[in-house]
Amino acid sequence: MGKLVYFEIKKLMKIKFNCLLILLTFILCLGILFIKNTNRLSSSRQYASFEGETLNNKEVYRYADTFFHEHRGIVNDEYINDLKEAENLIIQEYQLDEIDEEKMIMTYGKNYQEIIQAGIDGSMSDHEIFAINEKAKENNEICKSESCILTSNEVAYEKYGIEEVNEEDHTFTIRYFYEKEESRNLLNLLLYGSQSYTNEYTVELLHHKEEKLADTKNYIVGGNASNTNYWRVSEDIEEEYIEWQNQKYLNAPERTDSGVGATMFVQALTTQNNPLLVVLLLCIVILVCQVFTIDHDYEMESMLLCSKKGYSSVMIAKIITACLIPLALLLIYLFLAWITVSMIVPIRNLDIAYVEWIENRPFIFEGIYTYKEILFTEMSLIFMSFLAASGIAAFVSTLFKNKFIGLMLAPSIIVVMTLYKNVFTPGMMLTTMNYLSWNDVMGINMMKVGTMIVSKAFCAYVIWCLIDAVLFILCLLNQRRHIVR
Repeated sequence: MGKLVYFEIKKLMKIKFNCLLILLTFILCLGILFIKNTNRLSSSRQYASFEGETLNNKEVYRYADTFFHEHRGIVNDEYINDLKEAENLIIQEYQLDEIDEEKMIMTYGKNYQEIIQAGIDGSMSDHEIFAINEKAKENNEICKSESCILTSNEVAYEKYGIEEVNEEDHTFTIRYFYEKEESRNLLNLLLYGSQSYTNEYTVELLHHKEEKLADTKNYIVGGNASNTNYWRVSEDIEEEYIEWQNQKYLNAPERTDSGVGATMFVQALTTQNNPLLVVLLLCIVILVCQVFTIDHDYEMESMLLCSKKGYSSVMIAKIITACLIPLALLLIYLFLAWITVSMIVPIRNLDIAYVEWIENRPFIFEGIYTYKEILFTEMSLIFMSFLAASGIAAFVSTLFKNKFIGLMLAPSIIVVMTLYKNVFTPGMMLTTMNYLSWNDVMGINMMKVGTMIVSKAFCAYVIWCLIDAVLFILCLLNQRRHIVR
C-alpha cells in the first residue's frame, strides 16, 4: 500500500503545473505572513525606546517581547505590587508636559502659537482652518496618517492637523506634539495597548480569581443592561456552561510571560486576519481532483479495472493520498508561519493564559485559554476543514470522472455551504477564533449534548469525520460498479 501511495504522489508531482502551484502558493504565504507580522501597529504613531532610540515595527515587537519577558512571574500580591511600582516609575518619567517646538514649527509654522490662540478665540474662517489643516498634512507624515472626516458649515475635509472644530463659534484645537511622545507611545502600547502586545488584562483577571466568578444574573453577552442589543446565554445551557467556564477560569495558569510571538502565531491560523487559508483550501481541491481523475485522463483506468484487486487497492491508495495532501500542506504552512514569527520575535511559553475578551470587569469574562489550547483547536479545525474539502473534491471527481467538473463543482459546493454561515461548514471552520469566543455568527461557542457541555469545535470534528468516511466509502463503491467480471 505504501508503494501505491508513493506512486499516486509521484504521478501528481510529475505534472509541472502542480509543482508550480504549490511553490507559488507557499511563496505567497511566506510573503503575506511576513508583511502582516511587520505591519500590525498603527501607522499614525511613531515609537521610541525608553532610551530615546527610534524604533521601527519589528523593533517595537522585540522591545515589547523583552519587556514582558523581563516582567514574567507568578501572579500574586507581590508580583502585582512590583509591576505597578515599575509601571509608575516609567509613567512619571514620560509625562507629556513639554511641547516639542521643532515639530510644532515644522507642522504649523513659526506662528503656531497664534494659531492656537485663534482656535481659542474662534477668529478664523472655515477656509483658513482648512488651509492650516492642509499645511499640516504636507509638512508632517504623522498628521497625514491620522486622518478622519471633519465637517463645518462651509467645508468638509479630512482631519490632519486640526483635532476638533466647533461649527457654531469656529473655535478649534490643533494636534500638539510633545517631547518624549514616541517613548510615551511605546509605554501606552505596553501598558494599555491591545491584547496582541500586552498582558495587562491577563494579569488583572488572574489576580484573586475567586472574587471574579460569573453567575447567571450578571452574565450578559454582547453588551450591558443599558444596551437593547444584548443577549443572554440560552437558558438550557446557562447554568452548566457558566459552571464549566468558572471551573476553567479557576484552573487557568497564573504565570505570565511575553505572548507577543505566540499571539502572532495564533493570528496566522485564522481567516479573520488572514485569507491565505482559503488559498490553501482551493489548492487542496485542485490537487485532489487530479488524484481521482488522472488515471481516467491518461486512459489507465481501464487497465486497473481489469484487475480483480486493482480497483480497491488503488482507490484506497488514492483516498490515503487525499488525506495526506491536506496534512502536508497544513504542516508546511505551520512551518512558514513559525518561521515568519521567529524572524521577528521568539515564541515563548505556550502554557500561559490568553484572554480573548473581557467586558464589565470583574464579573464577566468570555474565556481563558492557554496558547497551547488555542493552537491545538486552530490546527484541528484547519485540518478538518481541509479534509472536508478533500473529501468533497474526491467524491465529485470520482462521480463525474472529469477534473474540470470537479474543479468547478467542489469549490461551488464549499462556497454555497459557507454562505449559510453554519458553524460546521468547511469555510466557517477556517474562522478558527470564532470557536473560542462568542460572536454574531456562532453565538455561544459551546453546546449541550445530553448531559455534557461540549465545544462546537469538537462537534465539527466528529461531524466531518463521519461525512468524510461516508464520502470516501462512496468513492470506493462508485469505482467498484465499473468492474467487468
